[in-house]
Amino acid sequence: MRKVRGKSADIHANPYFLKAAGEGVPLSWNHYEKMLPQDAFSCLGLTCYDCLLGPCRINPFGEQNEKTVCGLDREELVIRTFSRFTGIHTPDADKAADCFLEAAFPALESLYKGLPGETAACTKRIGLGILKQENINICLERPSASFLELFLKTAKENAAMAAGVQAPGFCISLVGSTPFICPPDVVCDTGSSELAIMTGLVDAYIAGGDLPSRAWNAAANYHTAFYTADSGNCDTNKIMEFLNGACKAYKTRDKSRIMPSDVLEEAKFSGITALRDSLQGKSYKGVCLFGGSSNLKLTQDEALFHAVRTMAEKGILCAAFGEAALTLGKYGLLNGQDNVIGFWGAAALPELLKILPYKDTPCYAYFPELFGREDILGLLACAGKDLPAYTSTRLPVEGADRLSKALGERVCYGKPGEVPDSILRAIQEGRHGN
Repeated sequence: MRKVRGKSADIHANPYFLKAAGEGVPLSWNHYEKMLPQDAFSCLGLTCYDCLLGPCRINPFGEQNEKTVCGLDREELVIRTFSRFTGIHTPDADKAADCFLEAAFPALESLYKGLPGETAACTKRIGLGILKQENINICLERPSASFLELFLKTAKENAAMAAGVQAPGFCISLVGSTPFICPPDVVCDTGSSELAIMTGLVDAYIAGGDLPSRAWNAAANYHTAFYTADSGNCDTNKIMEFLNGACKAYKTRDKSRIMPSDVLEEAKFSGITALRDSLQGKSYKGVCLFGGSSNLKLTQDEALFHAVRTMAEKGILCAAFGEAALTLGKYGLLNGQDNVIGFWGAAALPELLKILPYKDTPCYAYFPELFGREDILGLLACAGKDLPAYTSTRLPVEGADRLSKALGERVCYGKPGEVPDSILRAIQEGRHGN
């Protein structure tokens, strides 16, 4: 790894970056740097891989109205690309921005349909210190509710398996937040998953969801048994296979590569009514809703951490949810910090947007880092609900003039160091729009 500085705002991550460099373990940061510069056509949304007649790409600087093999022009191609990211399809190019903004909130509600009711308060321990040297450590990333319930039940019923390899038991933890409240504590956010592996203490890593896990980069170079879990096809037999794999991996640990951590924070996540109670019980200069996940194009967590600290000190109520709230908890900002409140799980967002905007209080949204569909839908849903929305991650729409301009009126891109000041200035000037 070329350098430690600039990879993460978390000082506790630096020893693991150095460890990876010393061991020659390539992490996602390495892969990202090797791919630079990234394909500018794809970044602008001007590429298509939908059929084998392509891949097609359109020159953003072309003077003529260039088209793909099947006849899509620049605007149509970008809309099609953005539709793949969001899952929202629009037949009318002239009204595409409105369609994306209006459909985002219903899409989020549909995504979280069937989960437990209103977001409740809970307390989580967060940190690499969750991993125990003596136990068999199993990390679960983005598990479904049904899979997690069955996994915990099966592990408890078969706890004797750990004794068979001279371990006192299984230690099961989450990587990242889940859209539902659940018992396990959290070893790290998804952006730090590789660092959990670098401790040398993760015996099995099980990744769920539709998106690839960055943890594979490190797991492929360690003793860790790495699995992907399709919740629709996971039964007790499959989970027993995972537990057996964890036990076998535990026996092959390389003690010379173990670097334990004692970093552990306690984070108190609020129930959804806490936001309404806070707004009714205290006068704030404004409210800023924080969301999003980790993106390697930015220094991990830095923009979120800076924005929350800056705005909270100025009397802005900072309300974070999902991965953003988990990140604040990791830095110890959910232990009674003034003007900072966190909600467990991304599924809290639809509930939060039923409260915000609130009366005459200026309300904004900031998603510093965007990763996948949930993050993009969350950003668009905030903008669609009349919260001036900001992000420091460029959306792949800039190759289409009309779509980019129309979305830009509701979703503003800003450099990480500039967004907090932009929001504070807008509040001071009485502007409630971008």
